[in-house]
This record gives sequence, C-alpha cells and structure tokens, in this order.
Amino acid sequence: MRYTLILVSVVLTSIASYPIDYDAFDQLNNPEIVQGIVKCFLDEGICNGIAEFYKPYVQEIVRTACAYCNDRQKTMAGEFFSSFRNNFPELMKTFAAKYDPEGKYIPQLFKSVNA
Repeated sequence: MRYTLILVSVVLTSIASYPIDYDAFDQLNNPEIVQGIVKCFLDEGICNGIAEFYKPYVQEIVRTACAYCNDRQKTMAGEFFSSFRNNFPELMKTFAAKYDPEGKYIPQLFKSVNA
C-alpha cells in the first residue's frame, strides 16, 4: 500500500507540470526573440518554436502564477517577463488586456517568477 501511494504521488507530480521540451532554451534575454514570442501570444505574428510550444499554456501560466512550472521554467518565465516588461511596455499592456483584463493575475505571476 505504501509503495502504491508513493508511485501515485510520483505519477501525479510528473503530470502536474509542463513539458520540458524547451527547458534548455537560453535566448530569452534577446529582445527580438522575446518580441516574436509575445506577438505569437497576441495573435499578431508567426508562431514557431518556443512560442508555438508554450502558447497553449499561456493563459494557465498567467492565472496560476506558473504553479505547474518546474524550477527551470520559472527561471525562464522570469527572464522572459523581465525582458518583455522592460523592452516592450506597450505590448505588455496589450498582453495584460488579453490574458489578465482585471489585473489580478499578472502581479502574482511576476512575484512568483521574480520578473
């Protein structure tokens, strides 16, 4: 019984996180790449690579403050949102209007990922 509970716990933990396909991506400090990702998320640009991969998760990441992100994904989210917020403040407003129109999730997300 004890081993069954441990196995169930391990399985649930592995399910309750995002895929790790892009955990090695290290170009989130490049403003051009960040802008391309943001435009994909806003349906204003082409989606490919990391943007296409994470787009289905964006709403959930915002609403849960990256609760299902692993440590590397939280670090990446912090890098992404810091660059995004600092380099593209107008796009940040558009992003917030789309994904957090009431303004109640993004502040907690920024805190959670150190953005």
